[in-house]
Amino acid sequence: MSKGSNYKLPALCDIGTFDGTTPAEPWLSRLEELFKTLNDGQDVDPSTHIQAIDMSLLKGAAQFVDSSSLLRSITIRAWQNEAVDQDLKELQQALRERYPEESPNAELRQGEAEDLSAYYQRVLRVYKRAGGRDEPVSPSKPLSRAESYVLNSLISKFAHGLRDKMLFLEALNLNVLGADSLSQALERVEQAATAMEFKANLVQSHNTNLLKQHQSSSKMFDISVKVRAYVESGHTRSFNLKPGQVIIERGSEISIVSRAFVTKHKIPMYDLGSVGFKRLRMGNAAGRQVRVTEFAVLEVNCQGVVRSVWAVVTPDEQPQTRTVLKLGLPWLYDVGAKFDIAGSKLTIGMQEEGDTVTTIQGPMVALSPRQRMVLCPADPSILDKCVGWQDEDTYLEHLMKIISLARQ
Repeated sequence: MSKGSNYKLPALCDIGTFDGTTPAEPWLSRLEELFKTLNDGQDVDPSTHIQAIDMSLLKGAAQFVDSSSLLRSITIRAWQNEAVDQDLKELQQALRERYPEESPNAELRQGEAEDLSAYYQRVLRVYKRAGGRDEPVSPSKPLSRAESYVLNSLISKFAHGLRDKMLFLEALNLNVLGADSLSQALERVEQAATAMEFKANLVQSHNTNLLKQHQSSSKMFDISVKVRAYVESGHTRSFNLKPGQVIIERGSEISIVSRAFVTKHKIPMYDLGSVGFKRLRMGNAAGRQVRVTEFAVLEVNCQGVVRSVWAVVTPDEQPQTRTVLKLGLPWLYDVGAKFDIAGSKLTIGMQEEGDTVTTIQGPMVALSPRQRMVLCPADPSILDKCVGWQDEDTYLEHLMKIISLARQ
């Protein structure tokens, strides 16, 4: 070592050696403390300090420094007495990262609050400290046997250390353990996460999508009616309203007619205040209570049962829908409606009013034993497709068939 006139240097036996089989931090700290102890708390110049480190490196540690062009240039400058403080810091940091307190072989686990990206970056740092190259294997850049061992070990630890074990199993299906780099392993885990999200969405919306497909066969009391009304010309007009355009609202205290329908056909509208209902309000599609001011008078003929219906006209803010007329409790009371829910039957008409009592048969529905949220078409082939808490294994098997078909 170069010997500056103002520096006292420790004996070589006190400096010791470092071969990389232990963490670098204790040895580097002890060397720095030796210099300061001999020199009244002051460190030696960077070149002398680097020389002391360089001549004490053995085996793997020496090979590590010699294999790096950056570190090799630092030691060359030091032996030429041209090193600066930054050179010393870079050499010390390189040794600390290559031989950290945390061994590269330590068990890796994703933390409870650690997201996938942060976990990957932590594993990548461990890998790089072990001298690993995080790039796909190619014929032009083959990994050495030692590099391959470290890479495969870290990929395995990265995958097994995932907090979500279902994600780990999904990643296994994508051959995460066969990845040729950590970045590719991360990519396959991310693909597994996307696949899990896709499956979860299928599971969570399965019943909703199933019932949408069979919506027309699960509407119990869809009816068609003939509506007759006076128009502004003084004549009457008749309109045939199909199922879907007419809805029976058993929970509505009023009947409602679409403003778009009334306006289009020039059906007269009357002020609600004229019949004592000024300041009447109704809920709109956004859930807000809005003021309604007008109503229309319609003659509704359902299966030969004819009644006059006073229907509130929807406010201007009400969005247009396919529904034209909602028949509420006043109409149901007026026609003497009787519901047979289990039989999917609606009976209307009152003999004392001269009506022919009529029973409207709706599509048969049932309550699935697998979900008790909504009624379903009674067709067993549809009921069997419903999912719920009691048949998770059966549904997962069915779901995998769906995914397999989607991939074909």
